Amino acid sequence: MKKELQKQLKEKYQILYPEFDSTKRFNEPILDRGIECGDGWFSLLDDLMSWIKFQHLTNGYPKITIVQIKEKFGYLSFYYDNPKFDDVVWSSWKAKLPEDELKRQFTRTISEIRGAISFASSISNTICEKCGSNKNVSRIKGNWIRYYCEDCRIEDKRIKEENEKS
Repeated sequence: MKKELQKQLKEKYQILYPEFDSTKRFNEPILDRGIECGDGWFSLLDDLMSWIKFQHLTNGYPKITIVQIKEKFGYLSFYYDNPKFDDVVWSSWKAKLPEDELKRQFTRTISEIRGAISFASSISNTICEKCGSNKNVSRIKGNWIRYYCEDCRIEDKRIKEENEKS
């Protein structure tokens, strides 16, 4: 994904990103390598991250931390760290609930986050990874599994043919 699109997502959803640690040789892949997919999934990621941020800030869902976002086998792969139950900071009214009710709510919210991510991944192959179109999207031929719309498939094929002639 283009750096300027990644920057937009990071600025908008900074709360979901891990802290950079200059003392570490390697940080999380999201910090070291960025978002490893095409620009066409920008809107999909924006919608997904917007929902996660909203649920955390408005409805008190546990805060997740993004580890890596990439394309894998033609689908969106969104890896994150779940918070531990004991590390969750509960709102003042929730903190008064019995622990078993808090654990039930924690499990439910984590399942909902997992479900949203799974849904985004499941529809990602219906969105052109290159341009974001959802018209006539199908798998392109080659060693790497990608899903492009018809226009991007034609352009990709033209570029490959030009490169082979050079």
